[in-house]
Amino acid sequence: MRSCSHPIQELTNNVFEKKASLPADVMCPYIFSDRPVNVRVTVFGSGPPGRIETRVNADGSTSVSGVLPPGAGRHYRIEVDDEAAGNKIRERLLRYSVENDGDAVDDREHKALWGRIEETLNRGGVSYEKVRGGQAILTREVIESLMELCRETDPVRRHSIRDLFSDKSVAKADRPFVVAWLLKEFEAEWRIDDQICVTLWTMATPAIADDLIRLIKDRRYEDQRWVLAWGWPKPRTREPPTSSHRFLAGNQHADGAGGIGQGAGAEVRPRIREFLKDPDSDVRREAKRTLKKLGFPVETPPPPVHLVKARRSVPKGLEEWSTNLDMEDLNPTLEKLAECVDSGFGKQEIAEVAGVADEMKVDQTRVFRFPVTTKAGSGEVWLGSSWMISTPRTWPSTPSRTSSGSSRSGCP
Repeated sequence: MRSCSHPIQELTNNVFEKKASLPADVMCPYIFSDRPVNVRVTVFGSGPPGRIETRVNADGSTSVSGVLPPGAGRHYRIEVDDEAAGNKIRERLLRYSVENDGDAVDDREHKALWGRIEETLNRGGVSYEKVRGGQAILTREVIESLMELCRETDPVRRHSIRDLFSDKSVAKADRPFVVAWLLKEFEAEWRIDDQICVTLWTMATPAIADDLIRLIKDRRYEDQRWVLAWGWPKPRTREPPTSSHRFLAGNQHADGAGGIGQGAGAEVRPRIREFLKDPDSDVRREAKRTLKKLGFPVETPPPPVHLVKARRSVPKGLEEWSTNLDMEDLNPTLEKLAECVDSGFGKQEIAEVAGVADEMKVDQTRVFRFPVTTKAGSGEVWLGSSWMISTPRTWPSTPSRTSSGSSRSGCP
């Protein structure tokens, strides 16, 4: 999972954690403008949430309405030094405002779009469930119809259509066509839908090798560049050009080393080693992975002696807790867990978990079992770790992992 980096979301988190109070001002980029436009948002507070009621009418149609308690909605003041942008912001805010029953409007629009998506898929003889489950291939006619529907759809909803394209739903013969379209979508809407780069990564073809290098070198695309770099191994018929080596050697982060570095020569290896001391744990991890692939010796973690092979062996009825973590937060969180026990979970065990987490792939889950002792006696701590790329839409962010734990000792 990648943590959301949008300023309003960060403020919301800080208010929830009592690190900030309202009212408060934040500066946000307006992402629907061809030129940079900054917006000052004053957040006054949030009222109680409303609820949506759906009713099937006698004629078979569906009515959607919102039920709003007094004071519902969020209360903002928005200032922008751009009249055109200000008008667009005002128009959207009024459309989805409490006074306009905005939740119901949003729900109707969502249902209408999915009705058109399912109609398009059905014309091609496939269902959404089979496409997302990797059990159906999209025909060229359906692909082109979905692309046309995407052009007609509100930008903030287009991800629902783009998500249908994957290496499992698109035949190899059609991938160059789809990937070329996705490249244009990424350049136009990377700030709105940060999952386009993931789809490009998984479907990259030799034909887009030069485009990948161009996008990866462009610092405008921020943290999404390293995700694109993981698409580099896909074009195996080409060697990384000298320009990619220069990019890696001059990049301020090792994000992307994992992709481009796989083809890098010995001249860039010393530069990659420098990233092992970077203060960012994600950078250190990617540099370490790259050096291992290039054959350089790196420090190895303790063997995973507490790793449970059969996840079904996790006992039921344990007291559970879970949290979403960036890798930067993994060790500090595990150190807090270690403070809850007297023995059985310390530095060695923390290094063991971190070492396994470093090697995990997307969508993998690993489970550990640690016999521990506490003041209450002996017990067990079961710890699960997963890595997913699954982020709130619209705002770019960085990858992280999520960990959860269960304990017989009542900790934490």
